[in-house]
This record gives sequence, structure tokens and C-alpha cells, in this order.
Amino acid sequence: MKKTLLLFCLTALFFNTSSAQVIGTLFTETEADNLFGKAKVSVEIQSLSLKNLVGQSELVGDKTWFWNDNQATTFIVTGKNKSILFTTGDTNFENKVSHAFSNSMILTLLGNHPGKAVYLQLRDNGVFSLQIEGEVLERASSCPPLCID
Repeated sequence: MKKTLLLFCLTALFFNTSSAQVIGTLFTETEADNLFGKAKVSVEIQSLSLKNLVGQSELVGDKTWFWNDNQATTFIVTGKNKSILFTTGDTNFENKVSHAFSNSMILTLLGNHPGKAVYLQLRDNGVFSLQIEGEVLERASSCPPLCID
């Protein structure tokens, strides 16, 4: 009986922890350029500012969303439920695409390059990335087509 209960608890713990999805992969700049194309647009934001935005986003969830329009003239950073944390222009979400990264991946990138400028980038085919020096965070969950909460 005790073994069955222990096995049940361990199985439940495994499924609970394995369901947490980490979104984002770190690449070298060369790898990112080869896989996703060179950055067409880069907008600078200070790493401390992004770290503070992620901290605000963590209050309501485990992801930070980056929105851009097709022309990449505006970037918006939001937390859960589209709570605006930062924008480079308008705050209208119409005709914008969102890209979500796990906060843990953003913080890893920031921790690898403390105090350095971060670039919000748009690459070929609407691919969004974050870059600090020669390291790029990519493979965001984009909406559309894959919309997550």
C-alpha cells in the first residue's frame, strides 16, 4: 500500500513538473543568422530595463510577450493579459504579432551579459529574437499561429 502511494505521488510530481514548458533557445549570432536570417530591424533596450520588465511580468506569469507590427516600426513588451510594460510607439495591438519567451530564458541571456545593451530584433519571415553581443534568444512561441496564455 505504501509503495503504491509513493509511486502515485512520484508519478503525479513528475507530470506536474514536466508540464512546465520553457520557451526559447540560445544560439550564437552566427547560428541564428544561418537558421533564421540576419536581423532586419534592431531596437536597443538597456538590459536593466528589460530585467525590470521581466520582474514586473513575473508578478502575473512565467512569460514575457513582445509584440511587433509587420513593418517593425513599433515594439510592445507586455505581461499576462496584455498589460503594457514598455513600448517604442503606439499601444494598439491591432495587426500585431506576439512572441513569448519564458522569463527564465530571458534572465539567463541577461545573466550571461550583465549590463550590456539588448536588441529587440525582427528577422526574415517575421522571426523575433533578443540579442546581446554575440548571443541570440530565439524560438519564441508566436501568436498567431500558436497562441498560449
